[in-house]
Amino acid sequence: MEILCQSRSFVTVVAPRGRIDAATSPELENRLLALIQRGEADIVLDLAAVDYMASRGLRILLLVTRKCQQSEARFALAGINDFVRDLLTITGFLPHFEVFDTVDAAVAAMAA
Repeated sequence: MEILCQSRSFVTVVAPRGRIDAATSPELENRLLALIQRGEADIVLDLAAVDYMASRGLRILLLVTRKCQQSEARFALAGINDFVRDLLTITGFLPHFEVFDTVDAAVAAMAA
């Protein structure tokens, strides 16, 4: 999995590409937790290029949400495709996240 990170208006956008499964999820988890530990205030996870997410990916999303809440940071999801949206809806996790259609919308909301 490739993970791109960029800073936009004091918001860190993390954009993984490919599958989030047992083999690839440790890298994503480590990257996101490192951002929180460094004090990154707001993080947008751009899921537009994620074509599959296993239960390990859901665990990461919940863990990062909790860690951000503890550190008074914001965490949002953007660009989720139908597969990921259906997965979050079926599991009942969708309401636990701030979700935006695009990264631009997420960054604008967090930067305001």
